[in-house]
Amino acid sequence: MIDVVVMFFLFGLAAGLLRSELKLPASLYDTLSLFLLLAIGLKAARAWRSRRWPARAAVARGDRARVLQTLIAFAILRALRASAAPTPPPPPRTTARSAWPRSRSG
Repeated sequence: MIDVVVMFFLFGLAAGLLRSELKLPASLYDTLSLFLLLAIGLKAARAWRSRRWPARAAVARGDRARVLQTLIAFAILRALRASAAPTPPPPPRTTARSAWPRSRSG
């Protein structure tokens, strides 16, 4: 049987090539999205479980390095943004005037 992820990809590709205006109800769209995410997650869990311990440790070290790299980049960019010149405030909004003149009776 064809893999679920590949099946979703092929279905989307065929719909795009046929220029189909595929409309799905929101509840069906949510269900299909959840099903696809579960299929991807279960496939990843099965692949992770089949690895040996040294390979798992290497992946974990790589994940920690990626998280650390992201946090360092965030801190650097935040510092650069703080040291940059402040942006000027936007110009005041003008209100649209009515086409009808105001009455001056009073």
